[in-house]
Amino acid sequence: MNDFLAKIEVLDYQYRKLKERDNFNIFSILLNPFDEVKLHSRFIFELLNPKGRHGYGTLFLEKFLEILEIELMNLDGIRVFNERKKIDILIENNNKAIVIENKVWAPDQDKQLMRYYDKMEAEGKKDVWLIYLTPHGKRPSKESIGDLNKRIDIEKNLKLISYEEDIKQWIGLCLQSTFRDSKLRETLIQYENLIDYLTGNTTNMEERKELIRLISEGKNIISAKKIVDNWIHIRWHLEWEFWVDLEVQLKKSGIEIIEKDKYNNSRLNNVYHRRKKNPWYGLILDIMKINETDSLCVYIERGDGRLYYLLNAVRNRSRRDICQEEKFDRFTEIFDEDDPIQRTQYCFGGRYFSEDINFNDPNHQDTLMLMNRNQRKRVIDLICKEIYEFIDELNTKFDGG
Repeated sequence: MNDFLAKIEVLDYQYRKLKERDNFNIFSILLNPFDEVKLHSRFIFELLNPKGRHGYGTLFLEKFLEILEIELMNLDGIRVFNERKKIDILIENNNKAIVIENKVWAPDQDKQLMRYYDKMEAEGKKDVWLIYLTPHGKRPSKESIGDLNKRIDIEKNLKLISYEEDIKQWIGLCLQSTFRDSKLRETLIQYENLIDYLTGNTTNMEERKELIRLISEGKNIISAKKIVDNWIHIRWHLEWEFWVDLEVQLKKSGIEIIEKDKYNNSRLNNVYHRRKKNPWYGLILDIMKINETDSLCVYIERGDGRLYYLLNAVRNRSRRDICQEEKFDRFTEIFDEDDPIQRTQYCFGGRYFSEDINFNDPNHQDTLMLMNRNQRKRVIDLICKEIYEFIDELNTKFDGG
């Protein structure tokens, strides 16, 4: 098997070098390729906007509606907004609206889709479609939907679309219409390449053929099957080792860990081996006492996307649903409206770590590299550094509670 893996490494190196010649991408140079707000939502909005600087009027919007299979309205008076009332992208005209919630890796917020639907209904919209956009087309959480499934035909009014298929297909349609516009065409091609990177589809056909040829040699297919059969278990142990090492390092600095929502065997088994998954666990760090019953805590949470940390209050070391109580308002001051995670009943706000770690994505190379002990230590050192700096910021601002 070692010889087989060595050959795969050589193959990967060869094609990686070929890709480096065509690796220039203005999007990933200027912004984080996973930034759903400043990159993806803004770019998609610009294309959809009939008044956008692309100069093609409603053409790209019409192509998008074809993908959604929505016959919306007369497009003459259509309006498209970005970040209106905290909605990522809103398309509306008269009494109809399309709400696009863009989730690259950010977690769902409590009753988020329900609140957006209610906003549109309150404005007099009779037909409202909720478009839930994710890398691979996953469903929103029950918490985000709220009680909508009891009030509307959720299968009709909620559409799941993905970057991997729907957005890439849409960009392809836009490219067909811009073959004479070299600047816009090149921009669309670069965004199409970014989607491949985002969704883990960067292996080209020639590389796949080489890989198949290699697997067909001798008993290599048996070795490959051995890896495939154990892949879930490998990912389980990768994540387990990460949490164990992170906890050890945090405890060395004197930080106390609360048992509430802490990672354990059962929680990891639920994520990797069961159909109904609950990825909301991690490490809650007890930072300071607020009063006799409540503690101010930092919660490093796995979630269903990028690894992030939250600031929250925990009552009696067990209750986290108290963060919207008025007496805690001052703790929201450490965040601003640009922070990706805003206040809910479970937190005062939150941020992603600068290291892009995503245990939910089986193709995420930076996360897979955590299996290497040296790489894991490097990432944990950086995560701890960010946590220590955030704790210093808390202590300075709130002076011990």
